[in-house]
Amino acid sequence: MKATKVWQGASPAPIPSEDPFEELRDRFFARLRSDRIRLTALAGVLSRAEGDPARTFEEIQLFAHRLRGGAAIFETPEVGIAANTLEQAAASASVVHADSCDASVWRALENLLDRLAIVNGQHVPLASMEPVRLRTILQPSGVVRLLDSFILSVSGLPECSRKLLDRSELSSALQRIVIQAQNKERVWSSWTDDHHIWLFTAEMLIPLSRERGLPVLQVYWYGEHGEATKSGSWVCDHVGKWRRCSD
Repeated sequence: MKATKVWQGASPAPIPSEDPFEELRDRFFARLRSDRIRLTALAGVLSRAEGDPARTFEEIQLFAHRLRGGAAIFETPEVGIAANTLEQAAASASVVHADSCDASVWRALENLLDRLAIVNGQHVPLASMEPVRLRTILQPSGVVRLLDSFILSVSGLPECSRKLLDRSELSSALQRIVIQAQNKERVWSSWTDDHHIWLFTAEMLIPLSRERGLPVLQVYWYGEHGEATKSGSWVCDHVGKWRRCSD
């Protein structure tokens, strides 16, 4: 019998699978690991989006659509249902030009990331879990968007009010408060009706946000002469409604 020559350093040829479908299934599950990384990256892009985030919503929709198709073929219903929910939420947000804090999209994002973590064998502690939205919106731009949402929903400013974009438009007393807030890593937002000026500063209460799984802000109100008028901690629920933490 003639000996077979084996070249040193050469990798052995892969043994073909007896079941081609199982081989494809294995590849699908291997890809789910990188899919979770990709989805986390998309969540980060959405959290930093300025202006209309429709393009990012469309990317999320296409990602979820592809994942839903694979989940249906390879019988992973939990992933498929979560991907379908995200696909529909992103499609709707894109059509109505929702902002980057759209609650239905973030809720679906968090759920799908959890499903992917479980499929990949990663433990997701339910009580101490820090949702991806809370991780990504901790950037100053995300906290400012939350503060503006709070102001428009809760503060009761006149409907004609507009946001002031430059600190130089504020009185010297309010400018000092802004500087003090920034030194404490707080964000600020100021509004005017062309007769009065209101200043708000805020910081994210991270422990409370983690505990509730929802963003919690500590907000401070100031009058146009720099007098403190009100403060409190407020939580934003999944549908964008603000309420006091004690409620």
